[in-house]
Amino acid sequence: MIVKTRSEMRALLTRRCRIVDHLNSHPAADLNIDLDESYRCMRDFVSNRKWGTYLLTTGSAALPTTAAVAGENYAAIPVPATCRIVKKLEVKMSNSWIPAEEVPFGQLRMYNTDNGAGTRGPFAWTMLDSGIQATVTANSGTATAGVIALMPIPTAGSYQLWYLAEHAALSADSGAGGFFAYGNQAMEDYHLFHCAAKILISDNDSQGMLDGILKLLAKAEQTLESGAPTASGAKTWRRARNY
Repeated sequence: MIVKTRSEMRALLTRRCRIVDHLNSHPAADLNIDLDESYRCMRDFVSNRKWGTYLLTTGSAALPTTAAVAGENYAAIPVPATCRIVKKLEVKMSNSWIPAEEVPFGQLRMYNTDNGAGTRGPFAWTMLDSGIQATVTANSGTATAGVIALMPIPTAGSYQLWYLAEHAALSADSGAGGFFAYGNQAMEDYHLFHCAAKILISDNDSQGMLDGILKLLAKAEQTLESGAPTASGAKTWRRARNY
């Protein structure tokens, strides 16, 4: 793991971009906002490429055993209000954790309530509301928990979600609330060069450095793409073709 304070990253950013008179053109408060935004983008990028570096788990919770709405074929599982991306839903049956398959919304009706043997499964899930509709409906100005549909409706068991939580803006230049953490050098590079590119674009690339920075960003992206974990061993449990 690599840890860099906000002041260290801000100094690297200023040097990489060759910002002239940065206290006026890009004051520290503005650079802090840019660093937080690019850190969120980096976390999204790596999490969407199978890196589990920044993922959290909800921990084990009891599966819902009733339909979300009377007559429906799915149960509702709440998504944490701080969730940015849901990466995985696991169902625990007979003391074994089994990953449920994520399916498009259009397949919501394709999973039977009973497989004919008196048991339930295999399970699939789809995002009904990432929190947007709930937040707009609540109209309170704060994020509201979303909802996942799990099909078919379980009869018993437990579940847990693996998700990427929102990055809270740093509140200090060092120490508590004042550092960024990275799983490897490529993640730090992506964060730095992504932020540098935004600043150079806003400066109209006055120093003629944008092309070089974009090449360095692309190199970090390639390293993260090629170094991402690959599928091995047991795959996600899917229906048999003759199910």
